Amino acid sequence: MARATILLADNDPDFLATRGEFLKQEGYELVTAQSSASARRELGEGQINLAIIDIRLVLQRKITLLRKIEWLLMAHNGSKREPDLS
Repeated sequence: MARATILLADNDPDFLATRGEFLKQEGYELVTAQSSASARRELGEGQINLAIIDIRLVLQRKITLLRKIEWLLMAHNGSKREPDLS
């Protein structure tokens, strides 16, 4: 069975290290991001099954990260509408 991939996004490197180690020990593949921009990039490039994102990262970029997630969810469900990241 394929392991689920989790995106862990937070600007605190200690949080990423401690929570990331726990998730790895639980058997998950892990992708980390320390900024909203890198989280958006990872969401666009990888096969992410779950995203755990510090809400402050979302607020830094005026919700563009949430719009990217919304578009990925719609694309997964067959929608062809492009995201409005303005």
